Amino acid sequence: MQSTRIIHEELTFDLESRRVLKNGVPVSLTAKEFKILETLLKRPEKIFTRDELLQIGWGYDFMGDSRSVDMTIMRLRKKLEDNADEPKYVRTIYGFGYQLGGGEA
Repeated sequence: MQSTRIIHEELTFDLESRRVLKNGVPVSLTAKEFKILETLLKRPEKIFTRDELLQIGWGYDFMGDSRSVDMTIMRLRKKLEDNADEPKYVRTIYGFGYQLGGGEA
């Protein structure tokens, strides 16, 4: 049986119950925040472009723009990071997009 939990540093992400814990404390996420975090956790080596995350979180027929991704990432960082100005989990890869951070210096 495949595990439905992904553990990354202090984060525990349960795909089945759709819960995220940081140091054992529940973190309340919106559906889009959850989907973006799930995407990053499942493929930590990949750098996702804003357009990729927009399609994943909002769908192909979304009429907004990629700034929606930036705003969702900002809210996600405020909920997950100890210091949102120096993100540990959701890193910006300038000129490319976003990637799961941590584990390296």
